Amino acid sequence: MEKRNLNTREASDYLKTLGIEFAPQTLEKWRCRGGGPPYKKISMRVYYERTVLDEFASGTTVLRNPAE
Repeated sequence: MEKRNLNTREASDYLKTLGIEFAPQTLEKWRCRGGGPPYKKISMRVYYERTVLDEFASGTTVLRNPAE
């Protein structure tokens, strides 16, 4: 059974499986500055729901370097 709630590192890894690469540090910056996928805080820990990450990924446009 897959985990429903993912920590920041796991969320970053999961997004990579969906074809979107965001470093854990990027998710942390978004939490401070706004933006990124919604998250929830339980006690002192931050979690991302897998279903929310799926929705975020489906609405994210990935821009590629035109030189590639």
